[in-house]
Amino acid sequence: MQKRAQSQIITTILIILLVLAAIVIVWQVVRNTVESGSKNIEETSKCLSVQLTIDSVDKNGNLLKISRGSGGGTIDSIKVIADGTVKTTDAGALTPLGNNWAAPYSLGTTTPIDTVQIAAVIGETTCPIADTEKASNFITTA
Repeated sequence: MQKRAQSQIITTILIILLVLAAIVIVWQVVRNTVESGSKNIEETSKCLSVQLTIDSVDKNGNLLKISRGSGGGTIDSIKVIADGTVKTTDAGALTPLGNNWAAPYSLGTTTPIDTVQIAAVIGETTCPIADTEKASNFITTA
């Protein structure tokens, strides 16, 4: 009878240890998921208050004029997508101001383009496309 009681105690202890191990494993998975999700939310939330617009695109020189409204954090660079070709430009001149401020960017292409899109880059995060301009709205300058 004593051996029987000992085996029941050992079995109970083993079950408790297995349950504790399972809890630790599940906690690690849940914690990693929550931490990575909160990091993504933090990075993406920086994009919400950034206001970028395309003021004009020149057909001849392919110059792009971008305005930035007030608000938002520091933009490290701007991705300019001309007909699917991505060009990253420095955004140091586009600081958040109370009024709009514009800076010209050369697209560096000699062929006509149909569509230009812009997206802010904050840290390692590329924000969603902020503005799109079609060729029908491009301007011609001398």
